Parts: sequence; structure tokens; C-alpha cells
Amino acid sequence: EPYCPEIRSLLMDLLEQEKLRFHPAGVYACTEGPRFETPAEIEMLRVLSADVVGMTGCPEVVLARELTMCYASLCVVANPAAGISSERLTSDEVIEMMSAKEEEIRRILRELVRRLPSRRSCGCGGILEGAEV
Repeated sequence: EPYCPEIRSLLMDLLEQEKLRFHPAGVYACTEGPRFETPAEIEMLRVLSADVVGMTGCPEVVLARELTMCYASLCVVANPAAGISSERLTSDEVIEMMSAKEEEIRRILRELVRRLPSRRSCGCGGILEGAEV
């Protein structure tokens, strides 16, 4: 599992309390950016069972695991049509979407940090035990 189960659980609880729509699980495909994906890339990733595509999920999650850090991610789908819609998506539209969500995100993250326990029993610190070659 790439994310800390305790932080994920807290985050999902907060999203439920705020009545914000979210997906608790799925396959994330990370692409190189900054640019919009092409229709061919979106189709390839769909065939590979990707549920959501983005540019910002890696390498942070991998590096956090290598450092045995507790880590979770809150992603906002800001361009649901890039590569699949007949309408052209602009960077201004993406920025507008992110700006519209900014206060919600700040509120959720502030509350998440407030609720994080000083000690966790998630096992993230021992995630690499037995994995060294």
C-alpha cells in the first residue's frame, strides 16, 4: 500500500464529515508534465485500468515509502476532459477549478494536521523490513 493507512482513514473521515465527494480507492496513473495528456495516452491508460490520470502523484509517494514516512495524498480532479473530450481544455480552466477548491482543501488539511496523533501504530516505519537486498 503506497499510503499510510492511518492518515488515509483520517482524511476519508474528514471528507465524509464535510460531505465532499471522493473515491476511497482506485488506480492512479502518473504522466510527465506539465502538459495535457493526448487521447492516445488516455486510451492506453484506460486499457491498463487507470481510474484517474495526473502529473503530481509521483515520485513523492515512492520517496516517502523509501524513507519509511507516513504519507497520504489528497488529489483534486481538475481536468476531467483532457484527452477524451471534443472540447479543448485550457490551463486557465484548470487553474479556475483549483482556485474554486482551494479553501476546501486548506480547511481539510488544517483539520487533518490538527487530528494527527503524535504517535501512530500504522507500521509505516517498518515498511521496508525484510525488503533490503
